[in-house]
Amino acid sequence: MKIKTLTSLLMICACAMSFAQEAKPVRGGQTDQADQKPKVIAAGKGVAEARNNIRAEFQFRFFPGRRPGAFGGDFSMSAVSREPHRAIKLNFGEVAEIRTDGDTAIIHGSARMAVRTDDGERVFNGRVKITVKDIAPNRRDGEVDGNAAAPQEHDRKDRITVEFQAVGADVTWTFEGVVARGGIIVNHRR
Repeated sequence: MKIKTLTSLLMICACAMSFAQEAKPVRGGQTDQADQKPKVIAAGKGVAEARNNIRAEFQFRFFPGRRPGAFGGDFSMSAVSREPHRAIKLNFGEVAEIRTDGDTAIIHGSARMAVRTDDGERVFNGRVKITVKDIAPNRRDGEVDGNAAAPQEHDRKDRITVEFQAVGADVTWTFEGVVARGGIIVNHRR
């Protein structure tokens, strides 16, 4: 009886292992198809300069979520101004909406902004609108969009605008600048 039970148990295990090898892996309720890299809606990393000589480091990546109409991503920006002296750090919360039009992406969502001055630090929760424009040619091995680079094309620069409005406080912050180092990509697959 024990040998029959053991043999049956081994057969069940062998069948289960065979089935598991044929099945596609599942993570978080999604098949391996969802584990493929999603199409990037917008991504960027670098340093942008505003007209008032404020420089801001930024990094972001936004992509479609796993559910229709959902989005994922992250955004961070750090800026320092001299007059008045203050350091601003902005971190994205949740994406509410993303719209694209050609080489422009507009992202709405929640954010947290920390403002550090000589008097200390204050933190504000609020809403943010980020507009990024992929104007500069995307270079690969000395080429611009697959063609030999023309000198005037290198003068075109990507742009980033960030508009923050605190919730429950009369605090706003806007940064509008051109990318001096790094780049922005809109509507490209990575």
